[in-house]
Amino acid sequence: LIFFGGKVVPQMEFQNIYLGGAPSWSDEDVNSIDAATLRAMRQKKLNNVMAQYFPGAQLSCDMRDSIVVDEDKPKRLDQADVEAELIALYDSGLLKKTSLGSCLFNLVLPSATVLKLGTSSSMNGLGGYHGSVHFQRAGKRVTLYYSANAYSEHLPDGRENGIAVFNKPWKNVVATLYHEANEFRTDPDVNDANAKGDDDFLGWVSRSGQEVGDQPIFAAGQAGDFRLVFKE
Repeated sequence: LIFFGGKVVPQMEFQNIYLGGAPSWSDEDVNSIDAATLRAMRQKKLNNVMAQYFPGAQLSCDMRDSIVVDEDKPKRLDQADVEAELIALYDSGLLKKTSLGSCLFNLVLPSATVLKLGTSSSMNGLGGYHGSVHFQRAGKRVTLYYSANAYSEHLPDGRENGIAVFNKPWKNVVATLYHEANEFRTDPDVNDANAKGDDDFLGWVSRSGQEVGDQPIFAAGQAGDFRLVFKE
């Protein structure tokens, strides 16, 4: 990876936001995802790998209380839907409005909901993505950083929604959240770079445009075994 000079976030927070309402989620899944994601983000050996991207800085990660959004279960969400959902949560007062520049809001889709990004879909290999959205409130510009994450599983008809590697779907969610959180840490303003065509917004990215979470997955894909990088 190459450092392009953009923003990085060595000290971060995250908040898991579960979409689709309480009937879409078991307490066991929510508790497992929350606990394992925080453990992964604080795991010493993993952070020893990530430390190379933050010379002279100490890494830290804290978690805000998770939310299960009271809503109907969506059939599919694209990037515009994801950003509209996040802005609505902000306007409703459900999101704490402090330290927004260092907090990643993780929108977690329920089982069988399809995640889309342009022409990509969780039905053809998309597990998640991260970005940012800008809007005006009370005459001030607000920026929210987010990730959108499929509930990766094998559906009853045998099709794969997301990237289902582990034996339980919640573990796949944790893998996606860890992936997106570290891409937020190292390259939070990728949306601005793409929208403006300006590489100065980029943090750590490869010459071919891969972020820190993508590089090992693409290598494992070329080797034909995602389990080279998806590990407990």
